[in-house]
Amino acid sequence: GSAGYCGKLLADMGADVIKIEPPGGDSARSIPPFAGSQPGPNRSLEFLYLNANKRSVALDLARDSDRQRFRRLADSAALIVENLSPGTLDSWDLGFESLRAGHPELVLTSITGFGQSGPHRDFRSGDLVASAMGGSMYVTGEPENPPVRLAGNQTVITACATAAASSLIALHHSRRSGHG
Repeated sequence: GSAGYCGKLLADMGADVIKIEPPGGDSARSIPPFAGSQPGPNRSLEFLYLNANKRSVALDLARDSDRQRFRRLADSAALIVENLSPGTLDSWDLGFESLRAGHPELVLTSITGFGQSGPHRDFRSGDLVASAMGGSMYVTGEPENPPVRLAGNQTVITACATAAASSLIALHHSRRSGHG
């Protein structure tokens, strides 16, 4: 997901990052290429790269017992990074206002294609959509040819790097003020 690289950057800087995976594991575990000659759990090179230096726990946040486990983890966290659809955490009573009720210094970073509010908040996004809407495809390639996609997932990388930097700024503010 789009939060993976943000978490990797924070983990690489020394943060204790706990990745929440659905039961059965993150589907990114099946993205080729794989380490070794055969696919299998924990062998996706992309997954291994994005999740180096992280711990992991499987939670089904649709279940009340797992939402309570998440809340206990959140109570001890300085920062939560999430990339769910807008309103999802609130629907589980795990939104920012709910989580910070007893933990006012908590910082929550949400990575979404179109933000948490506004007319496009429920639109789906991805690297191709963000490249097109952000204009990079308009200025890449030759004018007489169709738009050209940038190599790699540049908008995801940029969003995650910006989210990591913004999270560090918010954590600094939280430590100084006591308010996330």
